[in-house]
Amino acid sequence: MQSSPFDDEEFQAAMREMGIGHRPGMAAAHMEQIAPLLADEGIDLDSFSGSAAELDAALARASERYNLALLTPTGVHLQGSIAVLRVFVQARAEGDLDRAQRILVSIKPDETDTRPAISHVTGVGVGRLDDWGRAKDTKRIVATVKPQPWNAAAGRVARKLLELAARGRAFAGLGDLINRFGGLAVYEGTAVAVAAVVRAFSLRRKVSVREACDELLGGEDDVALLDVLTPEDDRVLDAFDAWVEEAFPDSAFGDDLVEFFIVILQVARESGIDPHDPAAVRDLLIALADTADATTDGESEANAVLGMLHDTMHEYVHFRLQMDRSPADWEAAHELVQSLLPDEPDDPLEDLLDELSAGESGDVDERRAAVAEVLVVSAVPDLLDWIGDGRPATSSGTAKRADIGTVASLLGIDAEGVDRMPRGWARTEKRAVMAMNDIPELAAWWDALAAVGAIDAAPGRLRPGPGAALWRSVEGPALEDAETVVGIFLATSITHHMVTRRSATLAGWDARAAELLADRLIRAVADDDHPTDEVGPDAIFGVRVERDLAELARLGIVRVTPEGVIDVPVGLRLTVLRGVMAASRFFDDEGAEPSS
Repeated sequence: MQSSPFDDEEFQAAMREMGIGHRPGMAAAHMEQIAPLLADEGIDLDSFSGSAAELDAALARASERYNLALLTPTGVHLQGSIAVLRVFVQARAEGDLDRAQRILVSIKPDETDTRPAISHVTGVGVGRLDDWGRAKDTKRIVATVKPQPWNAAAGRVARKLLELAARGRAFAGLGDLINRFGGLAVYEGTAVAVAAVVRAFSLRRKVSVREACDELLGGEDDVALLDVLTPEDDRVLDAFDAWVEEAFPDSAFGDDLVEFFIVILQVARESGIDPHDPAAVRDLLIALADTADATTDGESEANAVLGMLHDTMHEYVHFRLQMDRSPADWEAAHELVQSLLPDEPDDPLEDLLDELSAGESGDVDERRAAVAEVLVVSAVPDLLDWIGDGRPATSSGTAKRADIGTVASLLGIDAEGVDRMPRGWARTEKRAVMAMNDIPELAAWWDALAAVGAIDAAPGRLRPGPGAALWRSVEGPALEDAETVVGIFLATSITHHMVTRRSATLAGWDARAAELLADRLIRAVADDDHPTDEVGPDAIFGVRVERDLAELARLGIVRVTPEGVIDVPVGLRLTVLRGVMAASRFFDDEGAEPSS
């Protein structure tokens, strides 16, 4: 048996950094904030004796009321929110993407005396979308318009918001979107959706976009939101953007650098610092640290933001060293910025991955034989036979309600699609769902198969993907594709409930259960598993974790001994570890506790 890394304090610390570890009080702050709203529902958490279903429903209602208050600005913040949307809409229509991006990043999570918060702009924009989805003059536009390109996450949010707004349900679906995509993507997606409607309205009415803004949004253009940057800042921003595009082509990191550089320029100007003077870099770094502390919630988030600001400053100084007329002036600034960058820490999970790759778990034949036994791999040919040349699908590319039972049976799941859920809370052996994605296993399977090209899940039509022929062949798919399917399936299964819960509080509970499941799987890969403790703060999650492990065992991904110990087949250990690591990065990205 290989030595366990779990006795290593550095390993334990790294796991905590990745979100795998107990964090006391998760969701407690949110519960404290909505406690008065729960009291209005007649629920006292200290003495509640009702069912879990009643509590879930009350939490959902209270969270929606809490979100409504957060997202409904008044006075100067209302006017500022409208101004942000107006300026963004007009800049986007004119093709001035830098200006459009600048107005978005100028708004921070917390409001100031003169500027709205991100949540304010989101609330105003989503409210207008719902209004337009109901209004006679605009409802057809909302139902048919396609948003102009922005980043991928914001584009998905914009399309979903327009779909919901066509039914007057955009605000009602806001909590779910924030849990799935994060508050920033929803903020940007809201602006993109608003811009699409206003632009389409201007074309239909044959008026300018500004006139369309006047009619649909009201308010005024507040150019003061943009005046903080100078013409010199604009020139350097354009040059830095071009340099980043060459240094980091088609890179999300490059996009982040430009976005954070705009923030750096704004902080510099608001602090009276010249961002183009190498002698002022020390003062600028201090101002950035103060900004990170003031605009984030908690030390962990502040450190993450400050880390990205330091990375951006590092690349900005590199840009200056390469492009400036006097690059030697920036050498001292480079040393100063570099001294703030942390040494790259050792990643114990990467070390474990390397160890497994070098050992028996890395044997190709062992891996191929093991992955072929996993049901989400072995059932693919049957799924492709069922798809044939193509089948009707939902607008999101999933199996239609009438086909859910057939698809579920391929994974050994007894389920059926229904037009309405059974009344009451009676349970039957057959799982009744209204959409395929309500079955986590099927949602994860679909994502995994689409990722490797086994299926083409286009809106309205399901077809074999470009890689389908290999999955149907005697030789079977490439080992990498088969392992990718299992890895994505596992990662998506672990995090499914975290990103689909409407209640932020319950999503926090789901996050804790997912962390414990990931912990058990990593221990199993390291031959150090033991059953969930029957006592302690996490005892409540034991049944949930054991149930999820039993489902993974049924699918052939793990085995569970009679003593409750998890055993991962040798040939699957690399794949399971990669899948869990992907899920763990999601914990880290989302901060484990979704936004309310």
